[in-house]
Amino acid sequence: MIVSAMATEICNRVGEGFSQHSARAKVLFWKAIGLMVKDGSIKKDEIRTLKMTASVTKDANGTAPVEVTLTDASPNGFATEIANNYIFDQDVRVFDNATPAAASDQILCSRITENQYESVRQLLSLSDLQEEILYCVKYPVVRIIKNSLITAAANVDVELQYYGIPKTTADANATELNNYFDTTVQNTAIEMAAELLRAEIV
Repeated sequence: MIVSAMATEICNRVGEGFSQHSARAKVLFWKAIGLMVKDGSIKKDEIRTLKMTASVTKDANGTAPVEVTLTDASPNGFATEIANNYIFDQDVRVFDNATPAAASDQILCSRITENQYESVRQLLSLSDLQEEILYCVKYPVVRIIKNSLITAAANVDVELQYYGIPKTTADANATELNNYFDTTVQNTAIEMAAELLRAEIV
């Protein structure tokens, strides 16, 4: 099924005389896909060709916490990814990218909770703080701290891994949905999108 046929089917399921809502039907189809990914109806590995990655290098010199805001256009490019794609699911990871080549091990980057992050900030002056970079994610902000024992890792890579589809592809009438989902997924998403559209306009 192509996107134009999908939009027509959604409008038809809402009722007669709703064909003018085809643009909104497309948006709601992709929203339905996102909801299905989040509730586990679709496994992420069942979505074909929709896994993407964006990353930015952030200066993490010293012990002062640094922040990366995923929705900001500066100092990173994540805003472009978020603006240009329908994103169904995402995860954020932080990597050390400045460990000397001679080092056998990369410096550990560990994700912690927001509460743990606040507690660790109070311990930064203690010499027994673990030699690792710690970060937490409270969307859309990624907060990163490292202690003074780490002298080699000046920078970190903040990576956004997400499942999504470019809006230009998703909205194009000729896009073939079979390239991304099987017919069962398509039909379920169409029915969900029809319910969402009906709730908006009826």
